[in-house]
Amino acid sequence: MDDAAETGPESRARAASGVGEDYVAARSATLRRHRGLLAFAVILLAWLVVATAARIHGSSVAAWNSEMNRVNRPDFGILLGTPRMIRSDDWTVGTPFIMSQALQPDPFPTVNTSLGAKQSPMLLNVPVRHWSVLFKPHLLGFFVLDLERAYALMWQLKVVGLLLSAAMLIYLLTEERLGIALLGSAWILFSSFTQWWFSTQLPESLTALFAAMSFAMLLPGEKALGWRIVQTCGLIYAAVAFSVLLYPPFQIQLLYLALAVVMAWMWQLRGREKVWRRAVPAWGGAGLLCAFLLGLWLWELRDSFAAMAATSYPGARESAGGDLPSLKLFSGFFNPLMSEASVPDGWLNVCESSSYLLLFPVLLVATAVRWRRGRRPAPMQIALASYCLGFWLWNSVEFSAIVGRYTGLGQVHGNRGFLGIGIASILWCCVELAGASRDGELVPRSSRRTVLVCLGVAAAYALAMLRATPGFFEMVPLAICSIWAALLAASLWLGRARPFAALLLPPLVAVYGLVNPVAQGLQPITESRLYSTVRTMVQREPRAMWAASDRGGLAEYLMSAGAVVVNGTKFIPPVEQMSLFDVGGRQRFIYNRYAHAYIESGNETAEPYFELRVQDQYVLHLPLRPEPWRRLGVRYLASGRPLPPSALAAHARLMHALPESKVWIYDLGR
Repeated sequence: MDDAAETGPESRARAASGVGEDYVAARSATLRRHRGLLAFAVILLAWLVVATAARIHGSSVAAWNSEMNRVNRPDFGILLGTPRMIRSDDWTVGTPFIMSQALQPDPFPTVNTSLGAKQSPMLLNVPVRHWSVLFKPHLLGFFVLDLERAYALMWQLKVVGLLLSAAMLIYLLTEERLGIALLGSAWILFSSFTQWWFSTQLPESLTALFAAMSFAMLLPGEKALGWRIVQTCGLIYAAVAFSVLLYPPFQIQLLYLALAVVMAWMWQLRGREKVWRRAVPAWGGAGLLCAFLLGLWLWELRDSFAAMAATSYPGARESAGGDLPSLKLFSGFFNPLMSEASVPDGWLNVCESSSYLLLFPVLLVATAVRWRRGRRPAPMQIALASYCLGFWLWNSVEFSAIVGRYTGLGQVHGNRGFLGIGIASILWCCVELAGASRDGELVPRSSRRTVLVCLGVAAAYALAMLRATPGFFEMVPLAICSIWAALLAASLWLGRARPFAALLLPPLVAVYGLVNPVAQGLQPITESRLYSTVRTMVQREPRAMWAASDRGGLAEYLMSAGAVVVNGTKFIPPVEQMSLFDVGGRQRFIYNRYAHAYIESGNETAEPYFELRVQDQYVLHLPLRPEPWRRLGVRYLASGRPLPPSALAAHARLMHALPESKVWIYDLGR
């Protein structure tokens, strides 16, 4: 941003110290210059207050309606849109985990065996009564608001935080072009990958990253000591917040992006007075304090990290690159043709198939043309081009595992590689559009020739995609998406920001705006006979151990009522507990993993054994006799089917039959 006006040594001294009329006048001028961005922030904050008060969120918890057999009320709790069954990590994991934390006898514990062994809650995006939660502002509402409004606040901060932080970062990168900043923030929010992974910690991670980058970029140009202190504190807070939102596949690639952008920004400012003298001490002090705080956090969680690193999954998982061939990497233009029920063979599901609209190849060509004609690219263009090329190479080509191990990129596995290159491409497009609208034509331009070339490239890519996914795409929708991609590329090449925005945002909002529904409250979970029954039993015996058998998702539903459950989703696996059924440890590789752990009951004469179904799901088969269940310490069993009479007579007393929910609750304490 521009420095404050200075007229003489005394004025400069007063402005630098943050006092005096000159300083006040400069700050007033700054506020007037940025009133558009401030108005945007005020609108977002007003929505945050209203939506929180109204208990509005975007979770797919209404998927429990089908689980609870609400055949006459499938949209119970939904205001707009449809709950997404595929987002099971939201409605069957994340939400029950949060409710489990809130409903413990001592709320928000750092140890909760329902969520996993050791200090699993502290590694998850759930509220805990620990100093580190101060760096997770989206969770602070759980300590002061009722559960439903705190849950709504958490969700709305995903939206508000991402939009505001992205707009601020792009505003800086584009030299205060508010329109481009709003375009870029909306592009990031409504991209396919962002929306399909919105219920994870992705929005919070991006918010913290963008905020940290913005503060780091503001510091070198800030002369007033008071504001430098504020910005340094903001940098520390955002950097620690980004670090404690633990998910290395996202964090590592985003960290590389932050370093590239901030270093390029500093290189662009290298000619200004005292830039390095202002930035380096602030960055150094921020780095030391961040290291101290994170060191305390890591030391306290050292046993939990060690246990997680020793797991079969994800601890042993390591990529050597090449997980995203170029054909799939650029498939974002065809994401609108995929749905929750329909993706190409081998693409797993719609979440794993989601991506970003990658237009950086257009900018690579434009940069090469300009360079050839004697115009060297700016440092920011070089940084973003290098990042996009580097991660394109990593995603497309298999390297040695040693490269992945020593660069940290080995943790960027599978389709997670879409994230960093997608964000970098968007940032670069915004910088290019701002430059084109400010400086005029930057490359030789012929509208007709440009459109024809883009159409030819898009058609060639579409044909390659058609051959690679036989029987999935239909010709007409594929052609429409190809034309859309070509027009976007042509608008970018020609530097036409308004046509580009008109072509980009309406389709994105229309296709992905309701990937996450507009929902209200948690009634799909809490308003059922099963929930009230379990909750009453838990309040009477809060320490009693529960198990769920013969039905997927039931264990997590019990957790949402505050029950202590021995199976279900476990972040850190309870290895010692499960090893009771594995003499000799031959099946340890099955249960020593982050997984959805199911229990299926068998006949009374069978022996316990484990079955691995997919990398994050296994089944413990237990016979219907007392001894195995007593080894687990189970007092209450919630079964998805009635137990046979012999087992019932032997050791189980039926307490509640809830056939409308397909659940029967037994007391095994006899």
